[in-house]
Amino acid sequence: MNNRNISVFVILIIFLFAGCEESVNKSSGNLIELSKKNSKKLIINDFFEFKEFVFLETISESLVITINKVYVRNNKIVILDVSNKSVLIFNRDGSFSNLINKVGRGPGEYLHASDMIVNADGTIEVLDEISLKIIKYNIKGHYISETNLGFRARSFIRDNNNNYIFYTGHSNVESSKCITNPSIVIMNSEFEIINCFLEFDSNWLGVTYNYSNVNSWFFEKEDTVIFIPALPHLFTTFKIADATFEIDHRIEVPDQANIEYFFSNLNFAGRIADEISRSEYPLGLNYYFEYNEYLFFEIYGEEGMQYIYNKTSKESYARKKESDATFGYFRAYPLNGDLKNVVFDIVSPLTFMRSKYEIFKGTEHKLKEDDNPVLVFYNFVPKTSLKD
Repeated sequence: MNNRNISVFVILIIFLFAGCEESVNKSSGNLIELSKKNSKKLIINDFFEFKEFVFLETISESLVITINKVYVRNNKIVILDVSNKSVLIFNRDGSFSNLINKVGRGPGEYLHASDMIVNADGTIEVLDEISLKIIKYNIKGHYISETNLGFRARSFIRDNNNNYIFYTGHSNVESSKCITNPSIVIMNSEFEIINCFLEFDSNWLGVTYNYSNVNSWFFEKEDTVIFIPALPHLFTTFKIADATFEIDHRIEVPDQANIEYFFSNLNFAGRIADEISRSEYPLGLNYYFEYNEYLFFEIYGEEGMQYIYNKTSKESYARKKESDATFGYFRAYPLNGDLKNVVFDIVSPLTFMRSKYEIFKGTEHKLKEDDNPVLVFYNFVPKTSLKD
């Protein structure tokens, strides 16, 4: 297991897709104005409460390279590992259960598992963006069925009406019910297209960004789904409910005017990916989730920042993404499934073994350097005094 990459890195994904122009009403939605100067200090203990460690069993079948998505469902922990082209199923205590690794072109097989969901009944659906299909398995990994989508998609989710919501990553979708080249496609449970949204400017042909290995384009919120897009939609979230689509929040960050000017003057005739990667400006939102009146998100850029925003008081709390004496290099990734208002972090076994940070001290679990990463679960529990 040496040299396995178990950290979360910023990655840039470029696909050669087609696109067309879309006009977004920038004045709609709820405006959130952020200022590092006027924000209060974000103290992790004021918002997050340690819940538990999950030590993922390490055997030859259960080796994890990257953790791209995590579900806790029906006392199982289900992990998508895109690098390993696998879905790994662990028991709730971290002991290994079974593996889905069916790479190929036949029925029940996939070429690239770009995303997955775990339904309430325990069935697992895997999205193959190369073969343009969804494959369904039971919790033991046995093949049930598959459906050809007819278009490429990067990520997906199901809403409370059992509709499928796809982020196409700027793919061409040929349908009389669709706008040209939508970012979002909604299909019913029979995989019939019922709506499409968010066309993109043709200049953005082939450019799709993902700022982290952890898939966080969608967030489930009660009876709605929140879509957190990548470029070119700067710091904007969208609300999807009953197959409708609208701007939810517009986040105005420091130096907003210069950022908008930079992106409006990109040289699309050159290597746009390189130009954007060299930018000193923030590029988008990471790890967005909501709890009651609170929003949490990271802003990815040269100086990464974590923010919590109170929609009622309009107060914001901010911290640089740097090491904390108690929690280490803290991340708060949204956790999917049965546990509500719980987030997770990913910690390497080496970090855990060194016990440099308070949260890791005093644990009796024995780790080796080549073991699987440790999942750390936190409850998002803002202190009562913060609501006053």
